[in-house]
Amino acid sequence: MFMLSTVLSFAGCTEHEIAKGRSPAFGDLGGVLFSGVGNETLDGLLSTTGLLQFAQGRGLDLEGIEALWSQPQEMASRAEVVEAFTTAIVTAVGAVAVTLDPESVYFVGRLSPLVDEVLPEARRRLAQSLPTVPEIRVVPQVIGLSVARGAAQAGLALAQSRLRESMLEARSEGQSL
Repeated sequence: MFMLSTVLSFAGCTEHEIAKGRSPAFGDLGGVLFSGVGNETLDGLLSTTGLLQFAQGRGLDLEGIEALWSQPQEMASRAEVVEAFTTAIVTAVGAVAVTLDPESVYFVGRLSPLVDEVLPEARRRLAQSLPTVPEIRVVPQVIGLSVARGAAQAGLALAQSRLRESMLEARSEGQSL
């Protein structure tokens, strides 16, 4: 699960447990991996602070990052920022996919509206480079939940969704007999 807020955070969930490393550095992908856009790290494009600075460096006069998707912007500069953000999403999901091989990846946080916007293109790019693309979802943020609790909530939501789909499929198979 990627938390796109003031800083980029990552948490992994395995066997209904939040994965833990030997040190606090576990999951801190944002500061050590480059985004695929110049010398920008993932944190430089997948955090509100970093993306705002990147956008302002491209000539966008934003008071807050939400203006990037909620207010009209100069098209060429906005397109450059959205392209860089998309590339960073692809890089982050790709890195997690090849190292952890997750079934699903979740995004939460203040940048969720922008993730929703770029997700079709990110999925297309990932399909070109990965043999299997994990399911990618944007989960509504619940204010006050930590990344770990958010990852657990997202996992529970996925399990409930799969159970519902299985029950509907079984019901339709039973009716066709």
